[in-house]
Amino acid sequence: MYSVLTRNQGINDPEYLKYYCGCHVKQGALIIAIISIVFNVVLELFCYKIVGNILSAYSIIIMVVIVACALVVYADRQEKAWAYIPYLVMQALGIIICLIAIFTFLVCGIILPQSLIDTLTKEATEQGTLTRDEVRTICFTYTVILIISEAVEIWFWTIVFRAYRYMREILGGPSLGDTVNTVKYAPSLQGVEKSTPPDMAETVKNAQQI
Repeated sequence: MYSVLTRNQGINDPEYLKYYCGCHVKQGALIIAIISIVFNVVLELFCYKIVGNILSAYSIIIMVVIVACALVVYADRQEKAWAYIPYLVMQALGIIICLIAIFTFLVCGIILPQSLIDTLTKEATEQGTLTRDEVRTICFTYTVILIISEAVEIWFWTIVFRAYRYMREILGGPSLGDTVNTVKYAPSLQGVEKSTPPDMAETVKNAQQI
């Protein structure tokens, strides 16, 4: 008995064709990475124009995100599953932070703490004092925006995670310990039967039936 190991990429597996109008998740992850790089480069330039320091905390975070997205492009080109991990970690942290922000704005919109009213009123001094209803509207508006952003972030993370799984499990192929296609070889006993005495042939025939 011997084993034949095959490498099945399964590129048309429905599990990997669910996103971007039937586009493969590997291509979807690449599109996400390119869009994210362009967006964060523009954001970095805007942040530098406002803050005036490329080594500010915001700029460093943005640069880390750009590097993580660039690794997704590298993972797609070089078929390296590990290169997806930095993006998945950064995106997961962003999802958690966004979820906390949603909860914070929702609670503030309900209870309307005086400190929040004073802060927003101070920022809107030129436009006049903000009423409690206006502050509540601002909080709920930010909540809705963050919920939409959270949904997009989760969607992006899911696509990149599936691309990571595809690269790790499908393109990686089976390990040497796996038996994918097994071919059994059983020698024919007909030749043995013809070249042996009748009593031996009967024994061989009985053994073959067993």
